[in-house]
Amino acid sequence: MPGFLRSREGFEELSTGPSGITQPKYRSNVFAGLERIPTYNKYLYHLRPWDSTPSVVYVDHVHRRDWWKLNPPTMTRVMLFLALAVLVQFVVSFLPLLANLQLLQIRWSNYVMPDWAYTRGWILLACWCITNALAALSVWFVYLDGGVEDHLMPLLLYVAVLTLEAIWADILFGGNYIAFAFFVWLAMLVLLLICAVVFFRIAVLAGLFLLPQCAIFTYGVAFLAGLWSKNGAVYVYVV
Repeated sequence: MPGFLRSREGFEELSTGPSGITQPKYRSNVFAGLERIPTYNKYLYHLRPWDSTPSVVYVDHVHRRDWWKLNPPTMTRVMLFLALAVLVQFVVSFLPLLANLQLLQIRWSNYVMPDWAYTRGWILLACWCITNALAALSVWFVYLDGGVEDHLMPLLLYVAVLTLEAIWADILFGGNYIAFAFFVWLAMLVLLLICAVVFFRIAVLAGLFLLPQCAIFTYGVAFLAGLWSKNGAVYVYVV
């Protein structure tokens, strides 16, 4: 059985040359770079030189973020996650609006708007698209920092925001419940602000890219409050 020599760079497999002198055969990079992570020195002796991969004991103790850096995902996996994040973000944001498009046009023309409200549809649509794209990138930056497993709770918090975002159009345009829609948007804003703080602590860009959506949600809450004051909690259209 060949022996191994531990070194700062990794492990060298020893072999016996023609002259009978033991010399390094090749350098294994299995553990190369582990000394750079904080838990390496503490669990150094859980690494057995004859292992082809780190032992189970070591894997159980090593921090996931450090493990993510040593074994990063492939570029294909990274880009697929980005595509999935963009797809989910836009589907959740636009599908309820498209499903209620006819009612949206009717309600929008009949609501008594707040005096200060900006109602140009194409400008609002452009802002909505930009903020949703930035939000998808924010989730992607969180994923790049340590993967889904390392940041499961922050990502689930953002899923809660998407869940509320998927139902507000049915409440406002389908049911005409302005007050209920206001509280849904208020909950969305609070959750998104928490997400922005948590994301910022994970990755600065992730937190910054959520700020435009926080601004849009703040405007939405103010707009619905004004709509509520002008039309009442439940708008009744009289023909």
